[in-house]
Amino acid sequence: MTQATTLPPTHTQDAASMAAVKLLREIVDYQRRLRRIREHEAGGDQAYLISAYRRAMTLRRELLDELHKPPESTPSPFEIPR
Repeated sequence: MTQATTLPPTHTQDAASMAAVKLLREIVDYQRRLRRIREHEAGGDQAYLISAYRRAMTLRRELLDELHKPPESTPSPFEIPR
């Protein structure tokens, strides 16, 4: 049994929220670094850094997409659509 299935939903959602905040901060940090590099002349080392930062941002965006999201509420079969 995985930890996500044994923990209460609020704990899992809190953990996912904290992870999302951390990933978003890292993405913003990489964006700032890219902006600083682009303001200066991009040499061989900078080209490598630009590529590495872009890969890191892509990875973090993918991780962000895979985070546990709260279940969407399903409509009740007894409600009358308006």
